Amino acid sequence: MRLNNSIKSMIIIMLFVIGSPTILQLTGSNILATAAVPVLLFLLIMYYLSSSKLTVNAVGGILLILFVILMLLASSANNNSSWLIDSKVLLIYYISSVFMIMLSFLSGIGSISTKDDMLNLFVHFALLEAILGIIQFILKNPILPVIIDGKQVVSSIYYIPGSGGTGDMSRLMGSYFIRASGSMGSGLGLGLLLLSALAVSESHKKNKYTWVIRIILSSAIILTLTGVVYIGFLTFLILQYIILKKSPKTMLHIYDVIWGVGVTVQILINYLPQNIIDGFPTVASRITGIQYYLSALNFNVRNIIFGQNFTNTWANYSNAVTNVNQRYVVDNYYMYTFFNIGIAGLLILYIAYRLVIIKQLKDGGTTQIIPLQLSVMIIGFGNNVTSAMSITAIIALFLITNSKLQNIERENN
Repeated sequence: MRLNNSIKSMIIIMLFVIGSPTILQLTGSNILATAAVPVLLFLLIMYYLSSSKLTVNAVGGILLILFVILMLLASSANNNSSWLIDSKVLLIYYISSVFMIMLSFLSGIGSISTKDDMLNLFVHFALLEAILGIIQFILKNPILPVIIDGKQVVSSIYYIPGSGGTGDMSRLMGSYFIRASGSMGSGLGLGLLLLSALAVSESHKKNKYTWVIRIILSSAIILTLTGVVYIGFLTFLILQYIILKKSPKTMLHIYDVIWGVGVTVQILINYLPQNIIDGFPTVASRITGIQYYLSALNFNVRNIIFGQNFTNTWANYSNAVTNVNQRYVVDNYYMYTFFNIGIAGLLILYIAYRLVIIKQLKDGGTTQIIPLQLSVMIIGFGNNVTSAMSITAIIALFLITNSKLQNIERENN
C-alpha cells in the first residue's frame, strides 16, 4: 500500500511541477518537458501494477479516445508545417487532462492503509512549498530567480498595495510585498497547490498534527496576496463546512451551473459596453484580453467545433508589447479551452469531470474533495486553470479507489 500511495503522490507532485514556470526554467524546460510524458506513463504503469484490483469504465474509454483525436484535430487547425511539434506541445499541455480521463477509464484499487497515509507525500511536499512561500513573504525576497537567461519567469511576484502585482522592479518606488509563491512561479500556482493539499488533509482522519497542517497551509494561502485564490479559498470553506454537510448531491447541480455560466458568459463578453468594463478595473484587463482574441482569431465552423490550437499560436496574435504585464492574455479557463480545443473540447471535459463527481457521490467516502473541484472551477473565471482542474479530479479518483475498498472490506467484516 505504501508503494501505491507514494506513486499516487508522485504523479500529483509531478503534474504540479511541470506546470511551474520557475522549475521549468531552472531545470531546462526542454529536458523536463521531454521527460515528463514517459516518466508519468512509467508511474502510471507502476500504479496499476501495485494495485490489487482494476475497474473499467466504458464511458471513460470513449472520452479518452475522443480527447486524443480532438487534440490531433486542433493541432492541424492552422495548417502549420510543424504539426507534429504542435501536437507534442498540446499533448504536454493537456497531459493532466489525459491522465484524468485515463484514470476514469481504468482505475486501480490498492489495499487499505491502516495508518491512513493516503497521499501523505503530496501533503508534505505542499507543506514545504508553503513554508518556502511564508519565508519569501517575511524576508521580502523571492529567493528563487525571477529572471532566468534574460527571461522573466515570474510575472507578478511583487505586490504593490493599491496597484496589484508586478514583475517589474522599476515600479517598486514605495511600499511593496513579496507574494508567497514557493517554487510554483506565482501566487496562483502556490495557492492551487496548497488548496489541493488542504482538501486532501481534510479527507484524512484528524490527529494531533491536523491543526498545524491547517494553520501552515491556510497562512501561506493568505500570503499569496492573490484575489482569485482568496475567492477559491472562501468558496472551498463554504462548500466544505456548510453545503456539503447538508446536501452533498447539491454539489452536482452547482457543478452544472458553474459550467453553464462559464460557457455562456464568454458569448456575452464581446458585447459588454466599455463603461461597464471600466467600472471593474480589477477584471478589465481580463475582459480586454478576451475581447482582443475574439476579434483576432478566425471563427469558422471547423474552429468553433474543434478549436484553434491556441496554446501554440497565441503569441502570433498577441500584441507586440514585450512587457509580460501588458501582453494580452486569456485569464479564463472556459474561454481558453474554447479557443484551444473548441466546443467539442468543452463538452468532453464537462462530461469527464462530471463523471468523476458522480463517482464520488456514489462512493460516498470522498465527497469532501468535491468542494475543492468546484472552488478551482470558480477560480477558472479569473485565470486559466487547465492543469489544476484535472489534478483535483485525479486526486478525487485516487481517493475514491481507497474509500471504495474500505467500504467493501467493512461490509465483509
